Amino acid sequence: MQTAPGCDGWQCTHSLRQFQTIPSGDWTVCYLRVVSVEINGRKAISFLIKNNHFLEKNFYLCAIIETNFHQRKKKEMSEKMEPAQLDGFDRRILAELQRDGRIKNQALADRVGLSPAACWRRVKALEENGTIRQYTALVDADALGHSLCVLVMVSLVRHTRDSSHGFEEAVKAWPEVLQCYAVTGTADFLLRVVVPDMAAYDRFLNEKLFDLPGISQVNSNFALREVKQETALPL
Repeated sequence: MQTAPGCDGWQCTHSLRQFQTIPSGDWTVCYLRVVSVEINGRKAISFLIKNNHFLEKNFYLCAIIETNFHQRKKKEMSEKMEPAQLDGFDRRILAELQRDGRIKNQALADRVGLSPAACWRRVKALEENGTIRQYTALVDADALGHSLCVLVMVSLVRHTRDSSHGFEEAVKAWPEVLQCYAVTGTADFLLRVVVPDMAAYDRFLNEKLFDLPGISQVNSNFALREVKQETALPL
């Protein structure tokens, strides 16, 4: 985005959409740029015209197509942040899908008491509004040889945005880290790390975690046995 010239002091920004050359009567439009413009908080579509006459200042022909742009966007953002409004059918659908994500629509409809078409529409709505994030398979860690689970408490030297961001971006790229939380208390982050054995965990510490700048302290807590691991959220 950049400030648009030739707007008589209005607070304008625009983004380029399209280039085109068009003859127009006695003169030729050298560039016709369809742009998205904000003028004092209002959304507009503009045609930025350049020719020999208007070459020194970019002349804007603006057609205001929407008002209260910022207010509408603010409302949209607040609506996205609010929990989805779910009725009893939605909750039953989510409960069944959390138990079996591969269930057929007909079977799902029978279980929740809806017609197949109505059930399908509700599932699509839950997917589109982000309530259902994805469908996946739960793989047994022991079957893959990842039998060592470690809960790692990490403290940083400095509590700055840059240092935290650098740590978080590095952690996201490590497949051994299944979960990472920024936490309160004596540590700054809690990691759940799954590896095959102690040797693999030692490599993880020395080749990845300790190699990051700004690490102050690392405390490792080894899981003796798994008492409960549930993926289904309460409804």
